[in-house]
Amino acid sequence: MRKVISPFSYNVELYKQIKDILQKPIDVSRLPIVGESKIFKSSAERYGHVIIKLDLETEGNYYNSLAKYNYKWEVNEHELFPYGYTPIPQKFEHMIVNEIEVFALLLDFLNDNVPPLRFTVIGGSNNLTERPYFNRATAEAIVLIFKQLHQD
Repeated sequence: MRKVISPFSYNVELYKQIKDILQKPIDVSRLPIVGESKIFKSSAERYGHVIIKLDLETEGNYYNSLAKYNYKWEVNEHELFPYGYTPIPQKFEHMIVNEIEVFALLLDFLNDNVPPLRFTVIGGSNNLTERPYFNRATAEAIVLIFKQLHQD
């Protein structure tokens, strides 16, 4: 009997789109850059909205397994949204951090010359009636950041 091996992230295909970009040197003069992704899949009852800022890490305190990368949670819990939406509750932080860790691992693997970076979650929203989809929204926001970073 064959067994399917599942990837450590279902968003690897998304990251493959920017594989060539990830191998290029990072122009730190273009930092900070913000990426935002909002996903609503009504058929699957899924919703995720994440805003991430990428910047140089200057503090030197690295987050758990992110190696030379750092992570911060700076979501404004008092931000107002339309009825049925709230700022991302911190209970979903693990979904976002897991996706950032996957990305950091891929970036380290593809590029030996990456400076210390900080991923900061600065915003986003949650739909109270839908299941969370923050991992995919995080992946899309990161892809947008790296596309912006290497635009001519």
